[in-house]
Amino acid sequence: MRTFSTTTKRSNLRGIYNSYQYDTSRQVESLWEMEYRRPTDKHLPLSPGEQVDCKVAIIGAGYTGLSCALHLVRDYQIKGNDLRVFDAGRELGWGASGRNGGFCCMGATHLSSKQMIQQYGLKETQKWMKLQVDAVKLVRSLIEKYQIDAELTGDSIVCVAHSSKSYKSFEQEAQELQQLFSIPCTLYPQYNHGMYGALKVHVGFGLNPLKYLNGLAEVCQKQYGVKIHQRSQIIKWDKRNKHHHRLYTDTGACIQAEKVVIAANGYMPESLHSSLVGRIMPVLSNIIVTRALTSDELMKYGKDLINPHYTSRHLLNYYRLLPDSNRFLFGGRGDTYGDVEHGEIMKKQLLKQFHDLFPLWANQVKITHYWSGLVCFTRNFGPSFGYLNGNDKSVWYSFGYHANGVNTATYAGKQLAKYLTLATQSDVKSYLFNDLPHLLVKNGLPPKIPFSQFRLWYLRVILVFYRLLDYFR
Repeated sequence: MRTFSTTTKRSNLRGIYNSYQYDTSRQVESLWEMEYRRPTDKHLPLSPGEQVDCKVAIIGAGYTGLSCALHLVRDYQIKGNDLRVFDAGRELGWGASGRNGGFCCMGATHLSSKQMIQQYGLKETQKWMKLQVDAVKLVRSLIEKYQIDAELTGDSIVCVAHSSKSYKSFEQEAQELQQLFSIPCTLYPQYNHGMYGALKVHVGFGLNPLKYLNGLAEVCQKQYGVKIHQRSQIIKWDKRNKHHHRLYTDTGACIQAEKVVIAANGYMPESLHSSLVGRIMPVLSNIIVTRALTSDELMKYGKDLINPHYTSRHLLNYYRLLPDSNRFLFGGRGDTYGDVEHGEIMKKQLLKQFHDLFPLWANQVKITHYWSGLVCFTRNFGPSFGYLNGNDKSVWYSFGYHANGVNTATYAGKQLAKYLTLATQSDVKSYLFNDLPHLLVKNGLPPKIPFSQFRLWYLRVILVFYRLLDYFR
């Protein structure tokens, strides 16, 4: 019998930041959580001592896990009763899927198109770009098909130049997007709140991330009978033979499954499996939301702000107008601690950045909400998708969406469902390489971060370096 984790029972996750960030018993004080949370009694944990047999156990009930479950039962004839989805959070969406900024757009890698072409070739880069466009379309199609009230807004994503040098790079990027990847975009030498212009990519939109997640969960549960269990952290995992995995929850339940999907991303408990240790760099992203803006205030910067925006800096800011309430969402990164005290410092920094970018609103617009959460980076700057070593191909994973998980995680879940059903075939690896871009699958798990216990110190050095690059760029 092989044991993957011998972790003792605990109520919280563990990670590289302050324990406050991993306290699954606390409520996330996001706008979405405070104003759009659905009832809490729909996805209760298994009872102490309860034992369950299933074909597929999915660890993580975010976009990846729920999309995987939905496509398994809808497209591959796996019965809902043969699926179990487990989430450590006190509510579904406790992690990044329920607290992000609601950007459904291209991205999911820290590599430029030029870098991707150098590493993987033009054909593979074109395949990746097509995947990203298809992933955005997939999110919209699911929302429309199942009539999810996800508050879709806008039809593009806008990058605002923070310097004249940045805008010049937009000109080349626009040419590449249109000529190499057939992605429509528009250049703006002048922009309503950007001194140096902007690039609008006509792929993407904004949404309410928690409503989208809740909608996926409702479809899985009500239409297809999928069993979803919140407040159910998997704390131990062993495998007696190649046909059965045994998972144990912190509630004292035991699940026996033929296949397992790891879909946890930035909150992934690395202790769960030895193969996962040191593979991710969780990065804190922080968001503030304003009170409702008046018509006169909105007129100061035009109406295009309903499209999601971000700045061209390495340490970017991202923002958009929430048209259902006329509130303004503004986010950024920089905190490397994750406790309450440093959260207050980060809030003040965000407020200053907000005022610098929108000076006509400075000292007039009150902030009503502030929260933070983890996005997931990897050492090779791209997402990771595949199966863990083993001839049985019974353990699959997807993570590392580089703050673009809405579309990429949804798409990855759909692909996980497909390959789980192919996993008995010896040529599943060739399917992966033929169907999916090499950026996603070529290298398997991302390389380990050396001396991963020092990841926060690496990040602090990188942040200083990025600030210097932004200053001179």
